[in-house]
Amino acid sequence: MPSKRANSSTESLHASKRLESDITDEQESQIIPKSANKTSWVWDYFVEKTDGRVYCQYIEKDSENEIVCGASLLYKTQTSSMSYYLGDKHKVFNKKKEQQLK
Repeated sequence: MPSKRANSSTESLHASKRLESDITDEQESQIIPKSANKTSWVWDYFVEKTDGRVYCQYIEKDSENEIVCGASLLYKTQTSSMSYYLGDKHKVFNKKKEQQLK
């Protein structure tokens, strides 16, 4: 009997590994096209993917290269974390809001 138990646990281990590899292959995150309801200014700098995250597309320029930031943030429904990130890391702020304050 113990050999069957070891054998069944080994089989389930192999099955779970196959299942994990199938899931990761099929569920590689894809970019979600920007829709008309995404009106916030931050969407000029971020793309949303199917993994529930947004990725910063801000281009940092140095003397010779242009580098895409690529930082990822969790996104559910609000854009405030993206706004804070852009202001803190890249010193990019909402131009419309600045104009309203003047």
